[in-house]
Amino acid sequence: MLLPREVEELEVTTAVMMAKEKDDNDNEIEVEEANNIEDSRHIDVDMQKFLLSILNIGILCSLESPKERMSMGEVIKELQLIKSAFISLGIRKEKPNRAQRHETNRRN
Repeated sequence: MLLPREVEELEVTTAVMMAKEKDDNDNEIEVEEANNIEDSRHIDVDMQKFLLSILNIGILCSLESPKERMSMGEVIKELQLIKSAFISLGIRKEKPNRAQRHETNRRN
């Protein structure tokens, strides 16, 4: 049986351990959030490049003179190149949310 003093020491030790664990978790979350922001910025820049490429094709397809417009063959080739680049960067892959990453980290 634990004496009152030992119970008090155990409670203090447990409280300190829980506070440390919470701080560690908070730090991990802050690092993950910072990484997510950086990833989002990178994705946003790449997404802008792809969207600008597609808009450029749209502009070239809508020139006033039909002779100046892109042919549909050229349009298809350009769109396929954009699609390939888009897929190769993996932007469309769904990223795990914070809870999923945290669970994966806990397992490792």
